[in-house]
Formats: sequence, structure tokens, C-alpha cells
Amino acid sequence: KPEHVTVIMNCGDYENHRIDSRKKINSQRESFRVLYIGKIVRDRGLEEISKAIKGLNKVELIIAGTGVDKELLEDLVKLPKIRYNGLLKYQETIDLIYNSDVLISLYDPKVPNNRFSYSNKLFEAMMCGLPIITNVSSDIVKDEVDCGVGVDYDDLNQIKSAIITLRNDPELRKKFANNGRHAFLQKYNWKNMESKLFEIYESLIPQMGVKGV
Repeated sequence: KPEHVTVIMNCGDYENHRIDSRKKINSQRESFRVLYIGKIVRDRGLEEISKAIKGLNKVELIIAGTGVDKELLEDLVKLPKIRYNGLLKYQETIDLIYNSDVLISLYDPKVPNNRFSYSNKLFEAMMCGLPIITNVSSDIVKDEVDCGVGVDYDDLNQIKSAIITLRNDPELRKKFANNGRHAFLQKYNWKNMESKLFEIYESLIPQMGVKGV
């Protein structure tokens, strides 16, 4: 067993990406934009999300990422109010997050890795000041930061209710957005994670018999 364990999270880097130049497009849109970014696979809740927005007024789902499951992707884009933006460059992804209303990130808990991992989309949402709907990282999302809505992975009613709640309550969206952005600036940013990483290296150098550089 290791004597010391340090967790380095995949947080965003506000120094290398534009995060303060949001285009004021949101106010010009009539629809409430739900954003999914990531792998197009069946263990990320895409089918549940598409069912949840079905029949909801002024709600659209924007998907971006790699089309691993081509059959799933083809089925999704046939549905109304769903648009696939393809595979984007990272800055394009950040711009898309800025110009959305909520980020949704679902992971099937039947996959062992999903029970322990933190979604980097959570940290990107916090960096961009965007609420999140997710079934993971509840210790951060609800208990510590309060920057989004927690749902069960396969509970269609919970997912639908979360979308409706955020669509109808702009003040709640603003609260979650501000909480997430504040937590990003104070703690969940790469500058802080980088410092922790350097501390690990510095603690390992004497143990390896390497002189400081």
C-alpha cells in the first residue's frame, strides 16, 4: 500500500483558454440548450437524455464528440431537436459550453471505472460558469460546491425534471453557475493542481536519490 496518495484532478486552465469573452448569444436564442460533449456510446446516457427532452417546449440537445457508436449516432440525429456538431477543437468546445444553458454528463454505474472517476466536463462547466446535470461527482456538485442537479443514471423522470427545473428557473441557473465559477477560481483550476503535482515530484526526488534541479 502506498504511504501517501494525492489526487490530481483534470481541471481547466484559465490562463491558456479564453473564458472571459462569452458571446452574448444565449439571450438571442428561444430554445433552452442542453449540451452533451464526449464519446457517442451507449453507457453515457444519450438515449435517456433524448427521451427526456422529447415533447419539452423550447429545449434542444446539442451533441459534440467522437462518433464511436455510429448506429447510436444515426438514431439520435434522426430525432427532432437534436443536433450533432461533430468533433471539435478544444477551444471550440469551450466556446460551445459558454453558449449553452446546461451541460449534462451521465455515466453508467455498471461500468466499474464510472463509479470512481470524476468527469472533466464537470470542471469545464465550473470553469465556464455553467450548471451541470450529472449522476457522478455528487460530493463536489451538491455537497461542496452546489453547482448543479444530481440525478440517477437511468431515471428518466429525474433527468426530465432537472431539465425542466433549470429551463424554468434562470435564477437557479445563475446561482449554480456562480457557485461553480467561484469554486473553479478558488480551488478547481489547473494552477492549483499543477502546484500539487510539483509537490509530489519534489517529495519523490530525495527518495530516488536524485539531486534537486
